Amino acid sequence: MLFFTRLALLPDSTAPPAVTSTPRLLLDHLYTVATAAVDPGPALARRLHEVPLERPVRVLALGKAALPMARAAVEVLTDRHAAPAGGLIVAPAPG
Repeated sequence: MLFFTRLALLPDSTAPPAVTSTPRLLLDHLYTVATAAVDPGPALARRLHEVPLERPVRVLALGKAALPMARAAVEVLTDRHAAPAGGLIVAPAPG
């Protein structure tokens, strides 16, 4: 049930292929939907909208997903009038 709830949150462009599609197109679609559902930025943004905030807010993001998570955190916190007072982001070097 949770899978379908998340599916409803995805843009219309992720509509499933027609029933007569090839197995390859269906697998491509399933991969796209699955990776969108676990994208760290939107996943963190959804969670940050739910939690109560205590000030000052600081952001700590570590690892491969650090940059998209930090971007999402700053965006959501700013929208909630709780821009971060500081933080630390440690991400792998690009490339």
